[in-house]
Amino acid sequence: MRVARFVLVVVGVVTLIVGLALGAAGSALLWANATQRDASGYFTTPKAGFESGGVAVVSSVDLTMQPGAHEWNYRPLGTLRVRANVANAAT
Repeated sequence: MRVARFVLVVVGVVTLIVGLALGAAGSALLWANATQRDASGYFTTPKAGFESGGVAVVSSVDLTMQPGAHEWNYRPLGTLRVRANVANAAT
């Protein structure tokens, strides 16, 4: 009887810890969703400057998500917006 009670207490404590961690993560996501977006609804990152000695700056990023046959409930998480401005156009 004592062993069963001890096992139940251990399982309860582990379940409580996992529940608190999931609750904290969910709260952080709700906070970010509610407060960390710009006026258009996008999450933003700090601006970064890039320079090139040529006529263009080229980068390659693969943002595609290729669902497999087992992923029948595929939904993209969001959209991506990239903004670029020309500071000094060389002619």
